[in-house]
Amino acid sequence: MRIHAGHATLFGRVVLGGYLAVHGAQKLFGSFNGHGLEATTAGFGHLGLTPAREMATLAGAAELGGGILTADNR
Repeated sequence: MRIHAGHATLFGRVVLGGYLAVHGAQKLFGSFNGHGLEATTAGFGHLGLTPAREMATLAGAAELGGGILTADNR
């Protein structure tokens, strides 16, 4: 069985991009059994990151957006 390089990279992009997007959605919306933005904000505040809400929003948005763009090959 031969796997073409294009299929392998597509699979890798979809898996990695999906993983990142799911974690971003967990941080922002509480999707996929996540805790949501309030819990993420509290966690970031506990770590000493200020301003915690903005940092949590940026982290979630970067993961969600980056995951979607990675899976979409952009």
